[in-house]
Amino acid sequence: GKYGDGIVISNRELVINGNGYAFDGSDQARILLVNQCNLTVNNLILTNGLSQYGSGIYAKNSNIILNNVTFKNMNSSQAGVCLINSGSLTIEDSSFINTTSEKGSAVFGALADIKIKNSEIQKSSSNWGAVYLLGANANIANIANKEEFIPLLLPIIVAIDTTTAECELGIPPAPTILLKLNFLVFTKS
Repeated sequence: GKYGDGIVISNRELVINGNGYAFDGSDQARILLVNQCNLTVNNLILTNGLSQYGSGIYAKNSNIILNNVTFKNMNSSQAGVCLINSGSLTIEDSSFINTTSEKGSAVFGALADIKIKNSEIQKSSSNWGAVYLLGANANIANIANKEEFIPLLLPIIVAIDTTTAECELGIPPAPTILLKLNFLVFTKS
């Protein structure tokens, strides 16, 4: 393909303790491709990832836990700097800084259980929201948008056919909630 797959992790249970170090995709590849794994990542910086889908992490049929992980200078041309397709994704105390994608400049989740807590999005650019969920079960609490979302009038979170158990956003000002058919869309007011 056009982009490299980065580090491929398949069929295993793994804990990565980054101790503040970085995995760098050098604007040539995604950082991690994960398939059928239980993966926990602690205290790691993922930077300069480039891919069509999941430039930081692309996980399929996996359970992913991210604690204190920073995604920085990431570009996914189609979907998600952190993308999960089937499984679960838990993100806590993490940051998305200068991230770009058509859908989900921070997170793209499809057919998965998604939990995001105490995390921040800075300088994010997307046509379809920083967090894009499709057929997911979502629990999103205390997401801070430290700097203006680019562009300003587009949604922070787009959720299609998604069950939102909890949604407490720390985005000032408080988001406006719009309900349209199966869409639950949060936009800045």
